[in-house]
Amino acid sequence: LKGYGFGMGAAETVAYDTVHHYLYAASVHGFVSITDYANPAEPKVTEWALEVRDEIISMTICDQQGLLFLAFEEDGVVEIYDTVKRQNPREPTLRSEVAVGDYPVHVLANSNCSVVAVCNANDGDHALAQGGITLLRDVASTTPTVTRIPMNNVQQAWDDHYALKKGLHMKLTKAALEYWDDYSDQKDVYNFTEARGNYETAIFLEPASLAWSGADESELLVVLQRNNGIVRVDVANNQAMALAGLGLKDHGIV
Repeated sequence: LKGYGFGMGAAETVAYDTVHHYLYAASVHGFVSITDYANPAEPKVTEWALEVRDEIISMTICDQQGLLFLAFEEDGVVEIYDTVKRQNPREPTLRSEVAVGDYPVHVLANSNCSVVAVCNANDGDHALAQGGITLLRDVASTTPTVTRIPMNNVQQAWDDHYALKKGLHMKLTKAALEYWDDYSDQKDVYNFTEARGNYETAIFLEPASLAWSGADESELLVVLQRNNGIVRVDVANNQAMALAGLGLKDHGIV
């Protein structure tokens, strides 16, 4: 065994190949171990560990197509590998590397692997950083097609009033920025001039994870973790459709 990535943090995220019966476990140390589950009673860690560029934040597999997807948050990249094949087992080989935008925190393929969705968090250092969804198509090719979907409705931009009416928690709003800039006792400390001048509600919508929705998987549901809400995304038309708040939970009730 290469011994890559074992110990603390050795299995932060896993994916299972139901065709060839291998389990892929991604380590925070930038390694993927591969365990053979041909005999579930006696799984065996193989020698085909992958050493990759950085910590793997998310991973998904298209077992029918034999493709493994690794998302790297810091680099804004998804790497696509061939999986280990039972008839000719060997270390996975890199097929392509795709730039998917800042902070890809969750990657998830649909059932037939025609689309692989990437959730981009907006945890960037820039005040106007926005999250969004990136869709990958033709993923078996060396140059997959990349489509970026912002967290906004293309037909009618969402404003703060709409988001708050839908029950979302907003970390800041344009009115809040104005208050901190002009009226608070910290107004000489903060300067939100740029943020106010280029303000969009989407700046404070924070996508965190994904789920495919519908019998035909025509929609994506995007969890806005810090906003306590969900965005519906029309995959065929590459656009966000609606916001929905999840409401408050009374933690006094058990």
